[in-house]
Amino acid sequence: MEDANEPIKPIWQTYLAAPASENSEPGRPTTQSSYRQRAKLGRAISRRRIGLAISLGLVSGALLTILVQVIWQSPKQESFSACLEKWQFSKNDTASKNTVFIAPLLNDSSGAATSQLQDSLNAFERKAGVTLLEFQSVPCFISADELSVFGGANEAEKAAKHLADVTGATAVIWGGVLERQQQLELFATYTKGLGGQLHSSDQFMISAEPSDMFGEIVAASIWLSTQNPAHSREQKSTDDLRNVLDMLSLDEIVAAELFEQQDAQRQHVIAQAQFQLGVQERDASLLEKAVEGFAIAAETFSNGGFYENWAEAQNNLGLSLLSFGRMQSSLPEIDMAISSFERALTQSNRVRAPLKWAAATVNLADALSVLGPQEPNDEKLSKAVDAYRSALHVYTLERAPLEWASLQHSLGAVFKAIGQKHRDFDAIKQSVDAFGLALQIRTPEISQAGFIASQINLGESFEVLAELGAGETAMISATEAYRAALSQLDRQTRPIEWATLQHSFGRSLLALANVRPSLEILKKASQAFMESLTVFSKDDVPAMWGVAQNNLGNSLQELGKRNRDMATVQAAIKAYEGSLEVFSDTSPSYAKSVVQNLSYAHALLQSLNKANQ
Repeated sequence: MEDANEPIKPIWQTYLAAPASENSEPGRPTTQSSYRQRAKLGRAISRRRIGLAISLGLVSGALLTILVQVIWQSPKQESFSACLEKWQFSKNDTASKNTVFIAPLLNDSSGAATSQLQDSLNAFERKAGVTLLEFQSVPCFISADELSVFGGANEAEKAAKHLADVTGATAVIWGGVLERQQQLELFATYTKGLGGQLHSSDQFMISAEPSDMFGEIVAASIWLSTQNPAHSREQKSTDDLRNVLDMLSLDEIVAAELFEQQDAQRQHVIAQAQFQLGVQERDASLLEKAVEGFAIAAETFSNGGFYENWAEAQNNLGLSLLSFGRMQSSLPEIDMAISSFERALTQSNRVRAPLKWAAATVNLADALSVLGPQEPNDEKLSKAVDAYRSALHVYTLERAPLEWASLQHSLGAVFKAIGQKHRDFDAIKQSVDAFGLALQIRTPEISQAGFIASQINLGESFEVLAELGAGETAMISATEAYRAALSQLDRQTRPIEWATLQHSFGRSLLALANVRPSLEILKKASQAFMESLTVFSKDDVPAMWGVAQNNLGNSLQELGKRNRDMATVQAAIKAYEGSLEVFSDTSPSYAKSVVQNLSYAHALLQSLNKANQ
């Protein structure tokens, strides 16, 4: 009998803690546990089978069409590339960066497939409330004899990229037209070409009519996935996110009209909105709901054999757990996030879907890099390095410069963690090199936030290098990195970050002043500490305020000593006394060092007083 006083575990913890099934098939996601007793939905299962039969019929028809083309087409049919080059030459005057080209990449001399695709996208405009860019159809198609070269999703993407390169278009929408879900997924290619930016009125409206619900679920999913608030300064409107939650929170009657897999997709979309809201509003309860929603969706996808959906849900489950763990400083959730990302990668293929694979690999590395410094060995940190380097094979400098720079920054952060943990000079040097590579792309014009973050981390690495014996050159480089970051950081919008950076800048200047006798450097260090104290307060951030007071005392004491100025030494004594107001009770070990600094300042003041008598 269960203990009535034992706390009930959240449903997602039960899911993650449960063992894998012993009877699971190789390559198939295992179902860890059941969340609810589901009735036997015979009608829903029958509808799903009918839908599957229709899909198979459509695919069979497409294959038959290709076979007929292989048999009947002329062996000298013009190739896609040759046709495209001629077409580009004749259309060069009308192509522009604001044009979207539609290429079904099938032999479509009649234009029927292109017309059907364009109709579906026009319908998407009306339903999703977005405005697409100008359309132009391409009268060049991959013919049947080219399928051996352009077969598969990756080759189709290459063809689309080639089309974009030749035409200079903003984006290319490619693929065949079967079901509405696939049509809408083509729209994701369009948004990817725009760097994830939708051309819309910044509002998202969806219909609550059951007949349209599944299409709207897909539309909402695409809309939500175009941006990840954890990695972007741009954020979805919280009103729009709540609108998605309200509209997709159906009653039982409406939900019963969805197939089980469709209802799982609805649950997945709701969890996506909860995740984004939770991150934006720093709401741990919303993140917990997102975790539970992704876990439930993952189980349903696994039971139904929808393995790609299962992998996506596992990846999003990991993101929610990682965000929750970071927000709550809870390591168990971060460990569970690692497991979720690893499960997602069992169904991710680097060759077939390189971008999905790379995204999941980076997420895994992020989680490993958070948990790694907390453990006695370097196993997780080493795995993080390997994962980031693997992802660099997909996010190359040429193909994805911003992602490449972000990965270089992440590598630098891991090497910095290893170097600080073991006082390892070589690891810190590797971190400096990685941050330097990131800053080749992360300029203030391209990524101001990225520039600031990489400069701050570069400065911290140079400080450690100086401590490990690199000397004055490393100290100077640290001050330059902090100064560069300060030039881009706005005090009004990010006051705590600005004050923290001022403190770091002052600390690096003080270290430099200890090896280079310069009153000017000491004055700048004191000024930086005083700037930080215009934001830090004893009531709001007592620890930072106390540390800044101690460091201000150090810089003023050294300045008073070199200037033989009693007033400056007295100001240092006042700063030390302020620091002790915070640390005497809260941190005896730190207070001990402040007391020692204070005694030195009193001795110096007495010495200067005697000299002046």
